[in-house]
Amino acid sequence: MSYSITSDNLFTEEDYGKLVDLWIARNPIDVIFTIKGNAGVANNDGTSVPADGWTPKEGTGYKGKVVITGITANAPGNENATYSVTLEGAGALTKITKA
Repeated sequence: MSYSITSDNLFTEEDYGKLVDLWIARNPIDVIFTIKGNAGVANNDGTSVPADGWTPKEGTGYKGKVVITGITANAPGNENATYSVTLEGAGALTKITKA
């Protein structure tokens, strides 16, 4: 079985830099693919991100190990800079179940 995940994101230098370092290292990293389990906190810019980050909804989704196989940055004129990352499975993908 093989799997891959792609993600499109607004560019932040810190997040992009961390992902590039992980991409270069080629070490497997943990991933959880699910919906959020905690509510966001409304920010002045219209986003809602919890102060401690997102947590997965209990008992839902999938988890596994992945390797970053590609990163693409895009900075079109007069628009937000973005980046895309591609993750390839590096082991079993397992369903998350309630404990």
